[in-house]
Amino acid sequence: MTTAQLSLGQLGGIQLAPDVLDEQRGAWCSPIEYTAAVGRFDVDPFTNPRGTLMARRTCMLERGDDGFGLDRRPTPGTYYVNSASCDECRGSGCNACGYHVADADTRVWVQPPYDVVLAVIAHYGHSRFTALLRLDTSTAWFERLWSLSEVIMVPRRDRLEFVPPPGVKASSNPFPHGLYYRCAEDVTPAISALCYAWPTPSYPAANPLRLGVTP
Repeated sequence: MTTAQLSLGQLGGIQLAPDVLDEQRGAWCSPIEYTAAVGRFDVDPFTNPRGTLMARRTCMLERGDDGFGLDRRPTPGTYYVNSASCDECRGSGCNACGYHVADADTRVWVQPPYDVVLAVIAHYGHSRFTALLRLDTSTAWFERLWSLSEVIMVPRRDRLEFVPPPGVKASSNPFPHGLYYRCAEDVTPAISALCYAWPTPSYPAANPLRLGVTP
């Protein structure tokens, strides 16, 4: 079977068979070592049924959810969980489905398709986000995300290996990635053990990660 080569701006040179290319390109999952280490989030607005991150609420296109809110509602942080597929909807009293708004205290996991990263930053940049994205200063979104983040945690291993969907052959990831933290205090000890800390201009004076401090 021949393969179709994705461009650099899509999945970084990973090869997918043509019959699964369009259907599966958003179905790659983060390494469970890292999703376990980051801790639990309030909302994961751009996940898929195989995602391993622990979140109180999740949005999946496969269920009719929408990480931007249906019709991309203008209120920043709006997302929609389809009541027809809500795991918690058992009649009255459900607080999981329908429209919700992430505020400045909401821990949001940001790992969207790269073609909407700028829109996602605009939508969730006010929240207490953690974003797992490429460490790529050449992109249009990097400067904006850099300015909003207090610290970027860079994996000590050279590359993260993402988990492919069923039927898709894994391939080495050629890109370095980083965990962009809106609040440095959200960095868990497990992530500190896996990553180097890269401070940003907005890094807090309190230095909760003790950067530059010799034990």
